[in-house]
Amino acid sequence: MIFEYSSLSQEQQDQLAEICKLCIQMSNKARREGILALEEVIGTDQMLKNDDKRYLFITTLMRLVVDGTDAAVIKDIAENYTASSCKDEYDNLCFRMITTAVLCIQDGTNQRIMAEKFLSYIGIEHAGEFAEKIEYDRDDW
Repeated sequence: MIFEYSSLSQEQQDQLAEICKLCIQMSNKARREGILALEEVIGTDQMLKNDDKRYLFITTLMRLVVDGTDAAVIKDIAENYTASSCKDEYDNLCFRMITTAVLCIQDGTNQRIMAEKFLSYIGIEHAGEFAEKIEYDRDDW
């Protein structure tokens, strides 16, 4: 499937950026305070009261990480949810990016690498634009 970032609506682009920023924030927290500190994040109103399936997906996977579930099991569960829950190209992109982020958080990947992985989903021609949306400055980190 060929994906075009420019085919997303402004609302979808903004929502995708917010999800990526949230994942980067969780990564920073986990690297500073430990993976168990993420219990605070997944228990916030933003996560619990948001019935958007993308936030439910993040919460579900992050609970597995906090519980110490093996990465291969998390990836398998994520792939099943992606296959059963994604109705369009945008949902599929969001779920794939969230899965990438959760696995990065679990293994302690530097947030710069996580951000570059996000940009790689967007494509080289739109990477600079999306980097600005997620407040990722390649020269500043």
